[in-house]
Amino acid sequence: MKRTLAVAAIALSTMAFSAGPASAATGYDRCPAGYFCLFKYDNGQGAMAYFLYRSPDLSQQGMVNPHSWRNNNAGAFCMYYERNYVNRGGIFPSGTTGNFNQHPYYSTKKCV
Repeated sequence: MKRTLAVAAIALSTMAFSAGPASAATGYDRCPAGYFCLFKYDNGQGAMAYFLYRSPDLSQQGMVNPHSWRNNNAGAFCMYYERNYVNRGGIFPSGTTGNFNQHPYYSTKKCV
């Protein structure tokens, strides 16, 4: 009986580890549900920072001159050409994804 349980345990542990590695999300798909995401490079490539509400200075999240975005948040996000939400440069509605035409942006927050 003990031998049968040991064989069964080995078989189960082998099955658990024989599955291939889970594929990690890439590009825009890395953006979690409910967040507004910024990416260092075009098409969701490079470093990513994500926001629920705002950032008065994107450099604090290591995001200097982001080149693309995905908005998985329920509301629109505004991007600003200066820190502390000065000089609004664009509004990015919920569900949108793309590359920025104008650079650089220095702050972001949910639009009111």
